[in-house]
Amino acid sequence: MIPQPGVVEFRNVVELTDRGTRVRSDAEAARETAEHDFLAPLGEKEAARLVKALQVLVRTPQES
Repeated sequence: MIPQPGVVEFRNVVELTDRGTRVRSDAEAARETAEHDFLAPLGEKEAARLVKALQVLVRTPQES
């Protein structure tokens, strides 16, 4: 990025506390369990295909 005259950049550093790290870890475990339970009826191959298709949709810009 080229510095602009008169433009001040601010950079903030954010760190998780020990409690925040535990909460994040617990939330990730809950997400994994929910995803597993939601996709379980599809079977392993179909679940993988659905996840891959959803990832493509999220990454592809939508045309109006």
